[in-house]
Amino acid sequence: MIFVSGVQAPKGEFNEVATEDIKEQTKLVFEEIKSILEEA
Repeated sequence: MIFVSGVQAPKGEFNEVATEDIKEQTKLVFEEIKSILEEA
């Protein structure tokens, strides 16, 4: 899942998505976006 921001859910060692749960992926992506915005 890729959002407009281009941020993707974290991936594992073999480039697989860290979790198959869409809710969890969304949460992880938004946490990353929040982190990026806090640094800006």
